[in-house]
Amino acid sequence: MKHILCPTVIVLLVVGCGQATDALPVAAVPEIKAEKSEGLTFRILASHAYPQDEDIIQKGVVEPGRDIRDQNGRIIARWVPIVDSQKSGFEVQPDMVIREREKTLEALVKYDDDTDFTGKYLTHVGRTIGRSGNPGVILEFNAVGGNKLAQLTSVANRPVPAQDRLGRRLGVIINDSLFTAPVIITTVGRSASIEFKQGGTDAERQKLRQEIDDLIGTLSEQYLQRVEKQ
Repeated sequence: MKHILCPTVIVLLVVGCGQATDALPVAAVPEIKAEKSEGLTFRILASHAYPQDEDIIQKGVVEPGRDIRDQNGRIIARWVPIVDSQKSGFEVQPDMVIREREKTLEALVKYDDDTDFTGKYLTHVGRTIGRSGNPGVILEFNAVGGNKLAQLTSVANRPVPAQDRLGRRLGVIINDSLFTAPVIITTVGRSASIEFKQGGTDAERQKLRQEIDDLIGTLSEQYLQRVEKQ
């Protein structure tokens, strides 16, 4: 059975956690079947800290379903389920917009056709070592993907140093479930490093290595049609 991890931090040379509470615990989640998945997607989360999100938030509060649409019927936001193992981590983030529906905790995620970023731009996935010395996964994207990711993490979504409010969160969605949402601290480009906190025992480290292999394999099967392991 394959398991997908929740990264403690996305480094990407530019994306990280703004506060200690941003780091979500590493944990396994239910099996994912690639042939039925929606793959990898990066999206900006709606936030109580940003007044421009209030309209979307208000629409989301009264929406019984998952999709929030504008007057033309275009999806502008969606309630995305949070993986069960990460519920406690998301519940303590005051800036996030979350709800419980049918015993499932969901986060409100913004949709924008001009900046949507998906795994179709992925050109390589493999093992790496993070800045803290922990094992991780390196994601590399083509030029189009790099430009889109830079657009997604710049200007409107990049924090202003003079502001006290929490920066925007970049949601990492795999197979239609939200795994983590680190704070954007600067503009990103074509290479992303997802770092995982390592356990202290041999068994925990072995389990982490296997879960990283599973993550690499799942993304490779979905987007690269081959398994790339370093």
